[in-house]
Amino acid sequence: MQLSGTSGFIYRVADWMMKIAFANLLWLLFTLMGLVLFGFYPAWVAMCSLMTSWHQGKEPPMFKTFWQTYRRVFLKGNIMAVIIMSVTLFMLVNLNIIRLFDGFAFYFFSFSTVGLFLLFLMWGMTFGLISGEKEQVSFSKQDFMEPLKRLVMSPLKILLCLLAIGIVYIMNGLIPGLLPVYSISLVGWVVTMLFTSTSNPERRTS
Repeated sequence: MQLSGTSGFIYRVADWMMKIAFANLLWLLFTLMGLVLFGFYPAWVAMCSLMTSWHQGKEPPMFKTFWQTYRRVFLKGNIMAVIIMSVTLFMLVNLNIIRLFDGFAFYFFSFSTVGLFLLFLMWGMTFGLISGEKEQVSFSKQDFMEPLKRLVMSPLKILLCLLAIGIVYIMNGLIPGLLPVYSISLVGWVVTMLFTSTSNPERRTS
């Protein structure tokens, strides 16, 4: 029976909350399977792949879809993870050096470095989303430029996404019990909703 009105709305919200919670648990599970450092980014790509399917109105089996994508992107996903961690480390070292500056130079380089890091963070998440759309990670020039293109064309979406990340961070700080079920998956859903391509990319089948 098709639910409508208030009952239908409540059902859809409950269904969405359940799926988001399960996606978060899957991300945690597969991140731990990869010993955290080797699992977090392939798990991010797999979660984005699952959420892209939901965004397209599909309802694939969640665990199977997550596992297949995770396994497929594991090696190249970890290459990207190394790149992300290396750039992050470089930014942190740079910030420590900037602390030695005074006056205008301190503020200029501090804000510039933080701004570049946030843009890079958004680029890394969007790269994972695009890899999830294709269910594979590749390193062509087009693959590196596509996330930047989506970001540059939507500066307001960048601000909205960073705001959402901040809200999720504060929410989990106030209610730590939400962390296992409503943290990374909420960020992933926001990224998916804001930056998923309007075109329907060709997805692998297995």
